[in-house]
Amino acid sequence: MGENQRAFFRIDVVVPTVVRRLDAGGQAWDEFGGETIDLSAGGVLLAGSEPAPEDHLVEVVLRSGEPPLDVTARGRVVRSDRAADGAWLSAVRFERIPSATERELVRFCFQKEAETAKRVSTVRISVAIPVVVERAAGELHPGSTVNLCADGTKIAAPIEVAEGEELNVRFDERWFGRDLILPAQAVRVDKTGADLAFAELTRADRAAINRLVIAEERKQRRVCA
Repeated sequence: MGENQRAFFRIDVVVPTVVRRLDAGGQAWDEFGGETIDLSAGGVLLAGSEPAPEDHLVEVVLRSGEPPLDVTARGRVVRSDRAADGAWLSAVRFERIPSATERELVRFCFQKEAETAKRVSTVRISVAIPVVVERAAGELHPGSTVNLCADGTKIAAPIEVAEGEELNVRFDERWFGRDLILPAQAVRVDKTGADLAFAELTRADRAAINRLVIAEERKQRRVCA
């Protein structure tokens, strides 16, 4: 992928799609449905019901109601794999899309990122992640999350903290691609565990949690489908 494609702002977002496979002359010969996993003005990662072979030319129709999006973009499949749940994952790099289409995709990505960040910051998703809780005195207590959002988390019992206590929550790098150490305060402690409110997070830390929450939402929705 060239420098121009890498420069585009990319977001994790689910948008219904129609993928049309094209012949050598650029004519559609069939189509199938799917949804985006991530999207930018330079390309898209799709989860579809059928495969789109690597290096194949496709046309992707993207439609969303809020914020509005209605674009059709042609691109080439740069990677195609099958996920554990059976869906086909196809990474598509857009080719020679009109400037107006590019601007619409950029606008949509920024609006959707702001909308999604606001939503997932306050809605906790059930997910068990191993953590280490560090008390002010340096004591370390292994634990596991019960739920998580960018505003806070619940740690399962037993955990030895007091209401109002300030501490750090350490997440293993395997979950976020790097060690994540978040300052927090225990706002409620009972026999089921401790509800923690995170202190002010950096933009990068908040975005990392939001990406995980979105991914878990998508995974849980597919399990229930």
